[in-house]
Amino acid sequence: MSRKGRRLTLIGVALSVLAFAVGITLFALRDFLRTAPYQLLTMPADPGKQSLVDQVRALIGHDFSRGFPSFERITELLHMSAPTLRRRLKREGTTFQELKDSCRREASIDYLNRPELSITDVAILMGFTDPSAFYRSFKKWTGMTPGEHRALEAR
Repeated sequence: MSRKGRRLTLIGVALSVLAFAVGITLFALRDFLRTAPYQLLTMPADPGKQSLVDQVRALIGHDFSRGFPSFERITELLHMSAPTLRRRLKREGTTFQELKDSCRREASIDYLNRPELSITDVAILMGFTDPSAFYRSFKKWTGMTPGEHRALEAR
């Protein structure tokens, strides 16, 4: 169809879908969309079967250039109190800090495996304002410097 020379794109939606309640705030939607590609890849087809650790990892995301969601923000998004989240994470054998470090380590390794990015670029993408702090953190997480990791992967 066209109207006055413009093309129209039509999308069909079942009427029953329109009856679903929207359970997300604009702030939460913006946070989700900022890391949506990563979250869409890590979310299971049935969110009801997702472990709490997986839910927290998905909320932490993979793009840290604008910082991390705070522990308080994660509790809000999960609709649970801070003590409940701590207790349930402990029951699953981890802590919020360990999950944050794990997400940062994995994202750092992914970025370092992209040769077009300098180590300073990776540090910035990971939310570090000082590359030397990134070097220290990466060495703590992996036991090697970012340069050593790159050299090992290049072999």
